[in-house]
Amino acid sequence: MKKIISLLLIFCLVAANSYAEIRVGTYVIRPVTVGDQQNTFGSAYEDEIIGGYKVVADLTARDAISTIRRVVGMICYVISENRAYRLVGGTANTNWQIDGVSSLLGNVGIETMTPVAKLQVDGAVYINAGAGPSHSEVDLGVYGDVMVGRNMEIDGLLYVDNSIYLSGFIYGDGTKLSGLTSVNPTTNALPKSTGTMFADSGIYADSNGNVGIGVAVSAARLQVDGALYVNAGVAPSHPAQVNLATAGNAMFGRNVEIDGIVYVDGTIYGTGIGLTGIPATGISYDDAVYTTVEAALNYLLYVPPTASLSVSSVTDSPSVAIVAGALEIGTSVTQTSLAWTISNNSKPILSQSLNHGIGSITPVSLRAYSESASYGGLGDIATRTYTITVTDGQTPVSASASVYFRYKRYWGVNVNATLTDADIIALNGTCAGSGSELSTTRVQSRSLTLPASPLAYIYIVYPEAWGIASFKLNTLPNTDWTRVTQTHVNAAGYSTANNYYVYRTNNLLGGQVYTIDVN
Repeated sequence: MKKIISLLLIFCLVAANSYAEIRVGTYVIRPVTVGDQQNTFGSAYEDEIIGGYKVVADLTARDAISTIRRVVGMICYVISENRAYRLVGGTANTNWQIDGVSSLLGNVGIETMTPVAKLQVDGAVYINAGAGPSHSEVDLGVYGDVMVGRNMEIDGLLYVDNSIYLSGFIYGDGTKLSGLTSVNPTTNALPKSTGTMFADSGIYADSNGNVGIGVAVSAARLQVDGALYVNAGVAPSHPAQVNLATAGNAMFGRNVEIDGIVYVDGTIYGTGIGLTGIPATGISYDDAVYTTVEAALNYLLYVPPTASLSVSSVTDSPSVAIVAGALEIGTSVTQTSLAWTISNNSKPILSQSLNHGIGSITPVSLRAYSESASYGGLGDIATRTYTITVTDGQTPVSASASVYFRYKRYWGVNVNATLTDADIIALNGTCAGSGSELSTTRVQSRSLTLPASPLAYIYIVYPEAWGIASFKLNTLPNTDWTRVTQTHVNAAGYSTANNYYVYRTNNLLGGQVYTIDVN
């Protein structure tokens, strides 16, 4: 039995030796490949190799690579990131850096692992450059000829120190053209589209984005020195006079100033073009009467002149000031001073005149003006109304001012039970609150402060024609009054045509404030 077991062991050893060979000096990391008769070194799994190039599924697997398998300079491609990493300056996980060049589906990226074009560079590129570019902003510097067979997009500035030859078009998205000063720094002109690049086109752009056509310094976003035809298939119908022609519709969102003539072959739509002075009834006009645009606009935009007149002063006897255009009846007026203001709105003033025999007065101006003059007496009792009339040849307008003659009413105190004309006139000033005034009605409210001594009667005096009064004394109805009727000669010496009512309290009063309501 022992001989049989020994014989089987010998056969096993012989069989094993026929499939693999281990030579002196070979380091076996894993079992050698069975059946490989040519082994010089033992085969090993990739994750057991020190350094070199490795492929892992994700960043976690990259960072899990054993420290003893890492060496500076080794590369690890991470499938989830689609990029390669290199150990730089050490073997810790913090030493992994993106490998500079990568490719994806035939695209090449420099400093980017996901290139979206045949070549994508994250950083500046200098081609055939002996030194850095002359402009610090440049990301692509080409020091030689460049030919672009396809479209080229530039989101920044383009500096050109030599010529540009174009066989296609340049498209712009509104970028400022201040960089063109390097083309023609003297005039700041845009280049012509044909011929030499340095020839002025007559179109200028400054650093503020203002554009001038035919003018080098533009004061607005667009300034044109010459005629401008907008959407015009042919020249305008008034070419000699027209500087701006729109062959289609035009809409102005702001104010428009026109120093010349406006020719309109269509319709004008307005939403308040300074037409506030036009009444709603004047918006339509008769085509048969107003046969031209000029005539129609003159009709539609016409505003009549305006006039105002006032009596500024009078020369009278006795000399008293005119109050709200009124004087006491019987006052002798020897001169009246008038003042007036005239404004033309559409047409010049052609004539003006005053009534009461004054007649025509030459205007001091054809437009707005103010004027004054003095004229003869009025008499002493009749109201006189002055009227000035002006015309612009289309519409006469007038303004009036009057001088009125009024009766006076009086209130105050007196110790006497009856009053003379002089006493009535002198009621003004007999106590605090006493007075007199021109009026046309008996209705009034007064507050009189009577002294304690001497006691006196309260008087209310006014023309009989104003009717019989009722009284309240200190807010309570009071009938304790005596009324007499008498003639009256006023301060102007005029014997009034109307008698006067003279009311007095039946009792002497004093030493307090009395409120009197006359109704």
